[in-house]
Amino acid sequence: MVRATLNRPPENPAGEPLALIVLRDCSMRYSVTVAEGREFDEWQRFAATHAPQNGMLDAGWYRVLDDAFSVKPFFLICRDPEGRIAGLASLYLSRSPFTGRHLASLDEGWCACDEEAGTAMLQEAIALRNSLGARYLLLRGAGDIANRAERVVSYVHRVVDTAQSLEAILGELRRKSRVRYIRRASDNGFTVEQDRDVARIDTFYHLYAEHMRDLGTPVMSIAYMRALKQHFGATGLRLFFVCRKGREIGGMLCLASLGCWLDMYAVIRTGLLPQYPNYLLYWKVIEAAARAGVSKFDLGRSQSDSHAHQFKSKWPGRDREVLHGYFAEDVRVIPQRLERIRKQDSLLQRGWKRMPVVVANFLGPKLRSQLPFG
Repeated sequence: MVRATLNRPPENPAGEPLALIVLRDCSMRYSVTVAEGREFDEWQRFAATHAPQNGMLDAGWYRVLDDAFSVKPFFLICRDPEGRIAGLASLYLSRSPFTGRHLASLDEGWCACDEEAGTAMLQEAIALRNSLGARYLLLRGAGDIANRAERVVSYVHRVVDTAQSLEAILGELRRKSRVRYIRRASDNGFTVEQDRDVARIDTFYHLYAEHMRDLGTPVMSIAYMRALKQHFGATGLRLFFVCRKGREIGGMLCLASLGCWLDMYAVIRTGLLPQYPNYLLYWKVIEAAARAGVSKFDLGRSQSDSHAHQFKSKWPGRDREVLHGYFAEDVRVIPQRLERIRKQDSLLQRGWKRMPVVVANFLGPKLRSQLPFG
């Protein structure tokens, strides 16, 4: 393509860069529309075929967003001239006062068969942003598309290869001197069990809500966890608990797709961390994924060099970079407030940590109703 081979694209007689004309002509082969209810079965088949390890493209997310949050879903479908699906984009409109009105994708809620389809979806997403009066478009994990954005932020996912044998994974853990922490947790009386029916989702939510309060971060509503159970169920979710003396003191909720489990939320009561139950939890989930024939266990998104990333780096695997691209006509509207709050022990965080859990659980869902994924 001209854009990829010329540093300065030649211009046509009207003065418009030829590369932009080429991209527009390519993308005109595709049509992009907002998905309707009757199209979600087809959406699901495409996602299962073209992105089998990406549970964030599951059509169930449309219903979760609609049921549990105050955002407006706009799931885009890209089709070729024959009407075949060539791409998907899971977007939603947020009116959060913290970040301003914006259009965002789910984490890695993007799949395009080729560059032309990706360009067509990007153009439609920007047009939708403008028609909705959104200040910016945020695409999380849209591949190379993010490099066209006015601002790009890098995140990492730690991915464990669970297709290898458990002996190989344990061997790597021994080299990292982590097996002793797993053994100490067992010696300290901790056990891990799987809730195969996801029956105790409310129990997990209360543990998670307390943990978020301790971090100084507003929590999502319990309706969110219940919507996950309703629309994904035991087929699409894996729920584990760390217990001692029959009492749940932590757990992990994973999104399960073909070939990959994604660690969405993990929590341990803060005061018990020195006894290493978090190491036992992660090992048992990795072990369960490997025994289930899953090829990858994704420990989830974190900022590079953060405390969460440092802990995840202790597990055998590799870091996979995921880019978040902010598209805005005026770069001054791109929000940095939430990033500053996350990076610093802000006054808001310190105040939130001191708040009674019942108050935090009441206020948090109101603040997060427009921010499903931060």
